[in-house]
Amino acid sequence: MGAREYILAVDDDASVRETSRNMLDDLGYQAIAADNLDAALSTLSHQAIDVAIIDLAMPDVSGLNVGLELQRQQPGLPIVYCSGYPDLIEKPSKTHERQSAPQQAVFLPGTLSQAGSDATHQPSA
Repeated sequence: MGAREYILAVDDDASVRETSRNMLDDLGYQAIAADNLDAALSTLSHQAIDVAIIDLAMPDVSGLNVGLELQRQQPGLPIVYCSGYPDLIEKPSKTHERQSAPQQAVFLPGTLSQAGSDATHQPSA
């Protein structure tokens, strides 16, 4: 088997984290799960990540802050933000359109691999 892309799933909910890890493994990715910022940073200290999937609603630190810190440690890291709370995901205002902001996305089974590929191959602005 060839090299597999590494995806870091960060979620404080153990059942969501385990389900995400299993689903990503089943899709052929090397999934790594972390329950908080410290665990995510520990992972990055010894493993480059191709994509991070981060829950927006976590205790102690927001998912946005987790994403920003991960990108400080690994510049250019593509981030997919997710949440079970739709109110946390909103469209950016005109003054924030050029800043990184969470976008609502729905992935159907079999489409995550394409989404990850698209995220890692988008032209820079």
